[in-house]
Amino acid sequence: WCGIGGLMIDLMGEVLEDASVDAVVWVSHDAVPLRSFHEVYEWALDGRTSFCVNGGTGCADTWSIMQRRHMTILSSLKEEVLQVFRGIATCEEECWFSLLLELADPDGLRNACSTYACWTATKPLSLEMNARVPSMARLNQRVAEDCGGPQEFEQLRDSDLQALVSSGFCFARKFRRGAVLVPSGRDLSEVLSGVVQK
Repeated sequence: WCGIGGLMIDLMGEVLEDASVDAVVWVSHDAVPLRSFHEVYEWALDGRTSFCVNGGTGCADTWSIMQRRHMTILSSLKEEVLQVFRGIATCEEECWFSLLLELADPDGLRNACSTYACWTATKPLSLEMNARVPSMARLNQRVAEDCGGPQEFEQLRDSDLQALVSSGFCFARKFRRGAVLVPSGRDLSEVLSGVVQK
């Protein structure tokens, strides 16, 4: 992590070759959907790029929704982007895009988190997550030496799934394949496939 900014800009360039793409949703490989495709589509086509801003740093969570015009800016200025941040120790995918687009088009951005993660209380992102899903606020069991990363789930309480679905997030991340709900024993992916098709 923290070294894939250039790769993401290259991916933006490839996406821009398809004129029908208006926005891109960056989603983690271990994320599950909490809303229907139609709801996410409507949310993505709001016209603004959505970042989940990390406290007062100006940096943001990697998982975002980016509008075509913003990908065009970043892709067309890739060498300049690389030059601006050369020698600056920062997490590329969390800082480059939000900081640069705040300068280029502040009115075209919104601070709206698309993806839930169960961060430790020491992380600024936990404030937003815990406010919207308070029942999961204390579920992170990661050790302090682990940089406070998000909790990974093999199981989830049925009531916490309902809280996630009601939270307004489009996705939730850090769910292992085969994760189950307790106490019902239902398969998380099967339950969510029913939720997102409504």
